[in-house]
Amino acid sequence: MMLKQSKDSTKNSLRPVTVLAGTVLGMGVIMSPVPEGFSPEAWKVLGVALWMAFWWLTEALPVSVTALLPLIVFPVLGLSDFKTSAAPYAHPLIFLFMGGFMIAKAIEAWNLHNRIALLIVRAFGTRPDYLIAGFMLATATLSMWVSNTATTVMMLPIAISIISVLTDKMDQQTADKTATALLLGVAYSASIGGVGTLVGSPPNALLAAFAQERFGVEVGFAKWMAIGLPVVLIMLPLAWLLLTRVTCPVSRRPIPGADEVIRDELKALGPMTIEENLALAALRGQRHSLRLGLNSQRRDYYRDLLKTLGLGLEDRLTAKVELLSGGQRQSLALIMAIITEPAVLLLDEHCAALDPKTAGIVMDSTVKAIEAAGLTTLMVTHNMQHAIEYGNRLIMLEAGQLRLEMSGAEKTSLDVESLVERFHITDDKILLS
Repeated sequence: MMLKQSKDSTKNSLRPVTVLAGTVLGMGVIMSPVPEGFSPEAWKVLGVALWMAFWWLTEALPVSVTALLPLIVFPVLGLSDFKTSAAPYAHPLIFLFMGGFMIAKAIEAWNLHNRIALLIVRAFGTRPDYLIAGFMLATATLSMWVSNTATTVMMLPIAISIISVLTDKMDQQTADKTATALLLGVAYSASIGGVGTLVGSPPNALLAAFAQERFGVEVGFAKWMAIGLPVVLIMLPLAWLLLTRVTCPVSRRPIPGADEVIRDELKALGPMTIEENLALAALRGQRHSLRLGLNSQRRDYYRDLLKTLGLGLEDRLTAKVELLSGGQRQSLALIMAIITEPAVLLLDEHCAALDPKTAGIVMDSTVKAIEAAGLTTLMVTHNMQHAIEYGNRLIMLEAGQLRLEMSGAEKTSLDVESLVERFHITDDKILLS
């Protein structure tokens, strides 16, 4: 994961000092006599390594800047030319990690990691041993794709919220054991899950690179998972059993109030926004690739689509869908259906659950959207008036059999009574609603 540079004022004021101190340390080692058993080149590399380690530990410079130090220093010290020094930065595993980091940042940007974790935990119930199992599974699953540290930091606040409930609902000894098992479970499962994939933890990629360079053995993503995933599947249940049955035996009765905590956490995340729903709908049927799900160009496109509805939704892209009225939700669903420009659009009773006024608004929005997109549309409805007013062809079915087909002037001259009469229905007044 990308590390954020500290903004602490004290660190910022000391930055020139730590930058200079790291430089002095590194150059001091490089310029000092070479000990016996070291080659001059190895001694210089050690000096650069200490230089970089000091800058990393003190956050003298952003970690990404420090990582580029060999590009400058190695050619100057005569260890290698610039091209040779730069080659390791373009190693295939580096790009593999970069892809993993992109996925992780995308997951975090949309709070997907929190949703996944909370849904898994909720599915396991509120029995302490099951709850710990849920936390461990969620943590291990995320840790396979996000760094161990980032996963643990993300899961920790949720675990602490559960622990606060434990102290109120259990005796002190039982609560302490459960809290200990829960926190250790999060830590252990993050490390276990990190073994599952090649991008789960930096040492995995380092081992793969070492195996390729030293022994000529290429370890790809699938080959790693063929070994790493079974290890996770074996170690995770064993760690859970050890924690909840041996090291910190926990109660097997449900924890009162834990379900509410998890539900509140999920509620705090809120439902998806209008633009998130549209972004997902736009990806339907598309080839998967690394690209931004939302950018200014896509938002402008979504605004143009929503503007055809005439409901003002184009100015509310970041609004939560749960805050929309029934008519607005149906209209949004319509845009989601046509956003990929299907060959045929099927509308199946899409106004049936709405009151007459809202149904009229949605139907008007439907006509505008369909005409703007130029779509062929089949609308199924029990509303006779809608059947007469909309579309250029009317087909009536009964028990799967065609009873009536009309179009053109014949259709436009109809009213509800004459349509019912032609269908040979005299007392089914529900069709008039």
